[in-house]
Amino acid sequence: PTFWRIYKNKSVEKFSWLPYATGLLYAAYWGCYALPFITEHNMLLFTVSVAQAVLELIYLIIFLVYSSPKQRASVAGTIFGVAASVAATIAVAKSAMHKRPERCMFAGLPAAIVTVAMYASPLTVMRLVIKTKSVEYMPFLLSFSIFVNSVAWTIYGVLQLDYFILISEGLGAILGTSQLVLYALY
Repeated sequence: PTFWRIYKNKSVEKFSWLPYATGLLYAAYWGCYALPFITEHNMLLFTVSVAQAVLELIYLIIFLVYSSPKQRASVAGTIFGVAASVAATIAVAKSAMHKRPERCMFAGLPAAIVTVAMYASPLTVMRLVIKTKSVEYMPFLLSFSIFVNSVAWTIYGVLQLDYFILISEGLGAILGTSQLVLYALY
């Protein structure tokens, strides 16, 4: 619905592109982390991450088309930055790290940090919601998806005993819950 509205109005209005940019970074880093030479038995994580990265890229392209020139530069720079940072992470992990635990730590730590950043990115919109006492620019489906996604991946982290996923997604579940509470209040 958000992107249909943007398309229909030919404007991004006050919608933020930041959640989608951090979503792209999130998906790209977890996809990197799930590569077979970094971690084992993570095909599910890899597949979901690639699918999410494609969707986030489509969303960001829509923002590129309908945003101001200043926003376009920021969005384009972010897309380029994501590609460069993930490529660098893969290159360093593959060439300079010789043991799987080193590669796992090298790719897992930034993935976990980006995860917390992704789940925290809607805080900017939450501030607008509190200020205006309106949830118009905080799409319910995005907030609900953040909550469901973080809870599902927290459970996956528990089942896999993967602390990178467990801790970062657990924090995401807390932040997702706060969005839903705010949505219920306003």
